Amino acid sequence: GNWFGGKDPKVENDFFATIAVEPTSFFQVYYDLPVAPDVMRAFLADRKAAVVGDVVAKAHGWKVGDTIHLTSGIFPGDWEFHIVGFYDVTNKPPGTIEWE
Repeated sequence: GNWFGGKDPKVENDFFATIAVEPTSFFQVYYDLPVAPDVMRAFLADRKAAVVGDVVAKAHGWKVGDTIHLTSGIFPGDWEFHIVGFYDVTNKPPGTIEWE
């Protein structure tokens, strides 16, 4: 993955993690971010697809099927993404190891 630094240009002080990823392996590596099989198929089929955390989507009012535009100070331009699904955010950060 590569930190993208995207933000919603309509929200001045907005911040959320935006990472460009290699789609075929990302959710295999981060298996603790489960996505439904239909979401995975849509993600793999569309180069502009985005899978968004449910908390960020709710905060922005984004829904599956929406086309969103983000800007980035790292990679300048107007970046268009198609929301194909969500992952559930838990109280644990991705990659957290639970010791028993």
